[in-house]
Amino acid sequence: MYLKNKKGVALPLVIILFAVIMIFGTVISNIYLTEGKTAIRHENRTEAYYIARSASDALGTYLINHATQIAEDTGTDSLTERVMDLNIGESIKTDSSEQMMLNGTVEVEIHRRSYSTFEILASGRVNEVSNTASLVLNTSSESMPLTFDNALFANAEMDLDGIDVINGDVAMDEDAEYTEPKNGIINGEVDEDAEFDFPEPSIPIQFEGVVLSGDDQNVANIISKDEVDEVNENIFFDPDEEYMAFGEINYNNETVTIDMTNGDRSIFVHDILLQGGEPVILQGDGTLIVYVENYAEFKQFPKKEDGEPAPASQFLVMLLPGSVVNITANADINGFFYGPSATVTMDTGNVIFTGAIICDGFEGNNGTVNYDEPNADFPLANNVFTGFKYYRWE
Repeated sequence: MYLKNKKGVALPLVIILFAVIMIFGTVISNIYLTEGKTAIRHENRTEAYYIARSASDALGTYLINHATQIAEDTGTDSLTERVMDLNIGESIKTDSSEQMMLNGTVEVEIHRRSYSTFEILASGRVNEVSNTASLVLNTSSESMPLTFDNALFANAEMDLDGIDVINGDVAMDEDAEYTEPKNGIINGEVDEDAEFDFPEPSIPIQFEGVVLSGDDQNVANIISKDEVDEVNENIFFDPDEEYMAFGEINYNNETVTIDMTNGDRSIFVHDILLQGGEPVILQGDGTLIVYVENYAEFKQFPKKEDGEPAPASQFLVMLLPGSVVNITANADINGFFYGPSATVTMDTGNVIFTGAIICDGFEGNNGTVNYDEPNADFPLANNVFTGFKYYRWE
């Protein structure tokens, strides 16, 4: 009887022990399976990263080696041109944005962070596991002289239908649309097949990364009509502030005094509207350089303290690509305008404009244009894009 009881107890013990072994085995198996999946996922993620890094590096190398590539005869812009045409904050994907790379795929996007900084962001994917790599490129440039050899130059359109007199040479690209003066005269040569390759204007390094908006006056000491009316005083630019940026400059009937006794002054602005009334007074002999990002309207131009128009060499307007300028001044005006991809309209009645204009499209409705050669102290340097260079991995 005792022996039979011992045999009856052994069977449950064996079953319990077997169950424990099975559970333990299952746990160990799951651990190995989980570690295996983790290892595979880590391997896929690592491979995805190196696929992305290889794509970023390949595209960066391409841009560096093809910095001077120009558009083909088909009219299709090169990748370099498409990249340089990006505005700050804009992005483009490469023509084949998703490509097979060994065991996975990659998608590449180029983002413009500032006027001189670009990010190449690549996203690699292997077996539904993705990873990214980011390469930052900076532009390289060299200082090149600006030349104002003609009274007027236009790349795409030269409309002189309403102009009265031009005392100086007129030039345009061979593909430009040309409209001769209807009743006016040109005292100079007209070159309808000019071979000029004017680089786009570049902003000083002090303004790189500055984002302007006509609705967002994002820098201190903003000039606006409402603000001036509120404080009821004239505007004076601190001579210690050599570089100033504004969302909008918009005033009428207030005097703006700019002290340039210590040298040239630079203003970077989204929109500028000088609507008449009291003048802009230039003190000293420096040059006022205005970089226009979007729109400019001039009903008056800078004067000296004696009320006479400031010399043309004291006023330089650099027009960024796509910007528009309307000159509707009611007084004689002097200055130089440089914007190979900008549009300039002059509707000045009997006003005399003295200086020179380089633009993409020019429309002259009235007035007289007198060519004036820049003086020896004129700031003719413009930093011209020469290529890309590696900056860092992120």
